[in-house]
Amino acid sequence: MDLETQYSNQADNLLPRGNLWEGMATIKAILRVAARAFARVHARFEALKRESDPRTAVETLEDHERVLGLPDECTLIGTTITERQLNCHRKHARTAHRTKADFVALALEIGFTVSAAYASNVLTITVPNAATNGYFHNTFTTASTVDEFLEEVATLDVECAIRRAAPAHIEVIFNYT
Repeated sequence: MDLETQYSNQADNLLPRGNLWEGMATIKAILRVAARAFARVHARFEALKRESDPRTAVETLEDHERVLGLPDECTLIGTTITERQLNCHRKHARTAHRTKADFVALALEIGFTVSAAYASNVLTITVPNAATNGYFHNTFTTASTVDEFLEEVATLDVECAIRRAAPAHIEVIFNYT
């Protein structure tokens, strides 16, 4: 049953019962028009509820990006709506309290399998050599292909994302093994 029918039935059920009210077609017609309006408002409200979540936002996606300061230096510019929604969600989720597992999950979202160790306000992120394809963060090479260039950019991206997500009192050290 659609929303308009539900609202119309609800209004009909609120009318008093009896012979006097049975012939009041005009009142019932007015209530059907009101039910149609309530159904439109209800549907729009449901759509706005979906828009409040950056993972499902389409109409308000630009507003989410503006409020979150996207795109920024740590986030690749999304070319599709899905990528932009994911960027907004990641940035929004970064404001929460972070654990070692959160940093590992953040790197995994970007495409890296890493391990994390935490001791005395120092977070050490270990990135296996296979994950970087031999490109280390402190090695400046001239990329000969687009793929090599993208691998270098991705390596820098994981560092930027993790450093940005780390609290101010934590020193982040990357260990490329």
